[in-house]
Parts: sequence; structure tokens; C-alpha cells
Amino acid sequence: MRSRQIAERLGVEEAHMLEFQQFNALWDKRMAEFEQKSADLEEAMKERHGTELMEYIRNAQSEPLRKPKFSKELLNLRKIQQTLAKQKEYAEAHKIKLKADNLEAFELEKMRNQHQMRLSNVVEKFKAKQTSELGALRKRVQTGREEQKKQRQLDLERLLQRYQNVKSELESQQNIERIRAEKFMSYHLNSKTSASLSPTANRQNSSGSIGR
Repeated sequence: MRSRQIAERLGVEEAHMLEFQQFNALWDKRMAEFEQKSADLEEAMKERHGTELMEYIRNAQSEPLRKPKFSKELLNLRKIQQTLAKQKEYAEAHKIKLKADNLEAFELEKMRNQHQMRLSNVVEKFKAKQTSELGALRKRVQTGREEQKKQRQLDLERLLQRYQNVKSELESQQNIERIRAEKFMSYHLNSKTSASLSPTANRQNSSGSIGR
């Protein structure tokens, strides 16, 4: 009986180890697939963001410059230039023209810089939107990763609890079986002992001795 009970306990241990190995293999595969899918999603988003950003910059750069809005000072110089020219004061008109041309060039350059700055700002806002989208994806992935870890731990605890239940039940059954066997052996041993010590048995033993 002892050998059989040891074999039963070893069988439970071996079954548990096999189930534990299968459990780890299944979860390792599941989590590896999750990580691969997450990496694919992030890579696809990055590629899409790159394409969208290039298209956005191209469209932004193709927008025409706003119609120049010159300063009152420049507009006033042009009026003076025209007035002097009409009065045939060409030398003074030329001086005013050079001054107006320089001011106009300065104001146009300023406008181009402002346009470039506006372009940079809208591009940066678009990039920030993409960064936020990527961050949201990574956050969802991390949440999924944590949920998988928690689920794995819960499943592991159930597996270990199931093993403990089976082990405890087997030990309980074996203890009952052992106690019954011990009681049975004790009963029969006591019965034999009582029979050998009974008065009838003693008289028979004495009669046998006289006869001889």
C-alpha cells in the first residue's frame, strides 16, 4: 500500500509539473504574440505619420503668400515719389524711390519670415498631434501588457490552488486508507492474541502435555 500511495503522489506531482510547463509555454507564446502585434502597430503608425507629415508640409508650403500689407510709411513714400515725378523733380523722386525700395524690401523680408514662422508653427502643431497619438497607442499597449500580466498571475494562482486541492484530497484519502488498514491489522492481531490466551486453549495445551 505504501508503494502504491507514493506512486499516486508522484503521479500528481508529475501531472502538475506537466500542466505548469504547458501553462508557461502557452502564456509565453501569448505574451510574445502581444508584443509582436504591439510593435507592428507602432511601426505602422510611425510610417503613416511620416507619410502624412510630408504631405502636410508639402500642402502648407504650396499655399501662396498673403497679399503684402505695407506700412503707412512706405505708402506715404510712394505717394511722395509719384508727386515729385509729376512735378518733374526727378532727382528728388529718385532719392525717395531708393528709400522706398529699401523699406519695401525690408518689409517683404519680414513678411516672408513671418510666413515661414507660421508654417513652422502649424507643422509643429501637427507633429505634436502625431506624438500625442503615438503616446496614446503606447499607453494602450502598456495597459494591455499590465492586464496580461495580471491575468497570467491569476491563472497561475488558480493552477497552484487546483494542485494544492488535488494534493490535499489525495493525502486525505491516503490517510483514511492508512488508518483503516492499521485498524484492520490491529483488530486481527488482537484477535489472534486473545485466542492464544483463552482458557480453552490453555486446557487443551495442558491435556496435550499429560497425554504425552
